[in-house]
Amino acid sequence: MRAFAAYVGAPIIHAAHVGSIECQLPWMPIAYKGHYEAGAMIVDGKGETIEVRHRHEGQGIVFGDIAIGRTKPRKDIPNKYWLHNRGFIPAFCLELSAPAWKKIA
Repeated sequence: MRAFAAYVGAPIIHAAHVGSIECQLPWMPIAYKGHYEAGAMIVDGKGETIEVRHRHEGQGIVFGDIAIGRTKPRKDIPNKYWLHNRGFIPAFCLELSAPAWKKIA
């Protein structure tokens, strides 16, 4: 989330799920077992973390003070689809499911 605030120059308040997740991978004979990665976070317009609750802390609420309003972005938005590099499995599954997503769109 910090990276997104730096790209747009605006505060970000991010709510997040916590806990485990298990599901069947689309078109794959295996299941995914994992956990939600992100934590609840408040980031100011410069990309500085004001408050965070990490996933391993469980359910909860974060509070913090931020200045309302836009600031000058610290980073240029990259000229690519994803802002962050994807791992092999997410990238593979995205490519594998692309035909189905194109039918929905």
